[in-house]
Parts: sequence; structure tokens; C-alpha cells
Amino acid sequence: MCNQKCANKKSFVSPTTPGLLIYFRDYIIELVCLNVQPKLGPRFWKDKKYWGPKYRREIKGVYNLNKELDFSDPIVRTSLTTIIKQNNIKALVSKKTMANVVEATKREQQKIINSHVRIANKQVPVITDLEQYNRRNAKIVDIGTKNKITKLMELESGKNKKIQSD
Repeated sequence: MCNQKCANKKSFVSPTTPGLLIYFRDYIIELVCLNVQPKLGPRFWKDKKYWGPKYRREIKGVYNLNKELDFSDPIVRTSLTTIIKQNNIKALVSKKTMANVVEATKREQQKIINSHVRIANKQVPVITDLEQYNRRNAKIVDIGTKNKITKLMELESGKNKKIQSD
């Protein structure tokens, strides 16, 4: 699991500004703004007429959303981005929209967790499966620790008379 420090790292690539690393909250805001205008230019938030104030309003919406959801959880982050993209969310400032997003994110999170559990239940542990295979198909073979010199010494000393008489 990721702790709070991980959520505060600039580890997301900006969808609008190539090569810029941003925080998760900024990534969410950019996704919301891209739902409003799909062809946004780089550093669109510096616009003073529309996008700058919209960006600042969405910061408050993401702050309120972070109170409801734990952004440090990678499953929550995946669920939230999926919901914003699929449902074409254009603003997070409204309390009603935020409540709907929180509810949909929790449902999506539960779907992801259930699919992980299903996948985990289908997998058989490799070690026990390999051990069972080895027990069924094993042949006892004495590879021994004898080298050529040891075998020659046994032949000369007469310990291996049975082999010589055959």
C-alpha cells in the first residue's frame, strides 16, 4: 500500500502538458477540464479569463473529494479516474455531483477488489503444485557422490566383486 507521502509526490504525467509531472489532485482537475474542452493547450490553467478561475474552483472540489476518499490508495485512484473519464464529469464543485462521484467510485472500487479476489482464488500456489507433481512423477535415482577416482579405488580394493564376477 502507498502511504500519504506517495500521494503527495509528483508522479503523474500531465495529460495536457507533455513532460510535466503533477500531483494526483492536479491530474484529476486536468481530467475534469479535458471533459469540458478536449483540446486544451499546455499550461491552460494560466489563462486569466476562464481556465484559471475554473482550475481554482476545481481545487476546492478535489479537496472536498479527498475528505470522502483516500487518495493514497491506488485502487481508489484508479476507480476515480475511471469514473471521471467514463461519466464525462465536468465539475466537482457541486455537492450533488461530488456525492454521485463518491458513490460511483466506491462501487468501481468494490468491482476492482472483487476481480482481484476472483483472480487470486483461481490461482493455485505454484510451490504446492510443483511438490505434488514431483511426488507423483519422481524416480529414485542414486546419483551418488562417487567420482572416477573413488570408483577405481573400490575396484582395486575388491569391494565391488559382484560386478567383476558377472
